[in-house]
Amino acid sequence: MGKVTRSKSVPKTMQARYDQIVALTDEFCHRHLNDEYRKLAQYMAAALCRKRPSPVASGQVRSWACGIIYALGQVNFLSDKSFEPYMMLADVCAEFGVSQSTGSAKARAISDALQLAPAFDPEWTLPSMLDRNPLVWMAEVNGYLVDLRTMPREVQEIAFEKGLIPYIPDDRTRPFRAWRVLGYFRYLPCSLPILGPHHGYASQRRDTVQSLRSTKRPGGSPTSPTEAACPSP
Repeated sequence: MGKVTRSKSVPKTMQARYDQIVALTDEFCHRHLNDEYRKLAQYMAAALCRKRPSPVASGQVRSWACGIIYALGQVNFLSDKSFEPYMMLADVCAEFGVSQSTGSAKARAISDALQLAPAFDPEWTLPSMLDRNPLVWMAEVNGYLVDLRTMPREVQEIAFEKGLIPYIPDDRTRPFRAWRVLGYFRYLPCSLPILGPHHGYASQRRDTVQSLRSTKRPGGSPTSPTEAACPSP
């Protein structure tokens, strides 16, 4: 999965199309969702407009606007009552005045264009849900998954500086809760070497730190982790 650039910049030829789509998503989010969804919808619309060729260049504007909210809703479990905000995807389509088959088809086209993970995609997770997204924190270690929230602070600080995690867990007051993930590890922030049991903890820690220091920020972008996770309007 490629790193998504947090930008609302679009080609001049797509500016009018972008404005039309965002006008609809902004209104929808204001009425039914929240500001986090509104901002992510704007970034997603811009990302789609920058595609060459852009999938949103043709077709009805309201269908693409619906598809954007539909796709974001799938990533962030919008139709799950245990999450807030909550709204059935069929109701999303109804509010946009399109059939659910159309909304689903546009969401699928968006997912293909942006290479979205089926759920909890790290690039399109609501900022308020980052704590609950295991993909943000997991690293693959020789076939094993390691939660960076359980690593020493020194390792967390380096991971933060490299843009691998959105913040240092120890600096947050909310308790860390372990999550069980069922097959959503198509995207992993980084890969770390694991050492055998004959290596001591100090050796493992040293090599892990060195590995993190040599790891490039995703996409080579100079954007800070905070900006990437919680982009400003």
